Amino acid sequence: MLPSISIHTTQDDVKYALYNQPEVVSDVIKNDGVWNHHVLEMADKILSKIPGPGKVYDVGAGIGTFSIPLAIKYNDRFAFFAFEAQRLLALQLSTNIFLNNLDCVTVHNCIVASEQNSAHIPSVDIQFSSNHQALSLDAKMNDARGIPFKEVEDFTLMHPTDVRSLDSYPDKDVKLIKISVCGMELDVINGSVSVMINNNFPPVIFETWQELEWYKKYDDLICKALTDVGYEYIHNLGSHKIAFKNSAEYNFYNQDVEVLGQLGEFVVAEHEHDAQKTIEHQAFMNLK
Repeated sequence: MLPSISIHTTQDDVKYALYNQPEVVSDVIKNDGVWNHHVLEMADKILSKIPGPGKVYDVGAGIGTFSIPLAIKYNDRFAFFAFEAQRLLALQLSTNIFLNNLDCVTVHNCIVASEQNSAHIPSVDIQFSSNHQALSLDAKMNDARGIPFKEVEDFTLMHPTDVRSLDSYPDKDVKLIKISVCGMELDVINGSVSVMINNNFPPVIFETWQELEWYKKYDDLICKALTDVGYEYIHNLGSHKIAFKNSAEYNFYNQDVEVLGQLGEFVVAEHEHDAQKTIEHQAFMNLK
């Protein structure tokens, strides 16, 4: 039995179905109306300067705190694809999409990784978890962060989940990628090389716990993986970072002036990085 829920409406008129018990993300939404405001602000700056149409990938979408506010604002220009591995989170995400009358958001209940297969993941007992969205599919990450998911996982309720790579979606016009997968970023990037290159290096926002000493090495590996793909500039957002094709692109998007139309002279030709070589040698990003 799941805990009871209530419909919460933020001051920006965004609706969320939230559990009536303490939970990290839900509590912030109830108090502040937004989760990771600085990340949404950067995404907003980027999307405001792209005329569309286009696609936004939200990998590790949780309950929709990234996709839904942006989809409400940009539903006339962008299609949003929200990927969430946990079954119950995907259901809550879908509920929140319907609550906000959105038809531009597609939910994929799957693991995003580098290979195509299937896996079984445990169901988190939400009644005993204060941050069920923080579950990493890498047990070592949970142990390193001291998150006692062993006490709230029900291994008798393992549910099958498809494993897909972003490269398995032959999409064009991908304008923005956001990755929040609790320590599985390298595996997501490893399966996204073609998407990134074939879409001329869309900005990639990724979560990082760089303030934790033990995580800094992993953060360096994520940045190296993105620069090896062909990204030349990575900007620090604190709890997140964002990779751009180059610094000129960052400067353009970070202007305080609303500009629609062409993205500037820096988008003149394809990046000189050897795309085929990168695709054929994705093994260099299998960094442990």
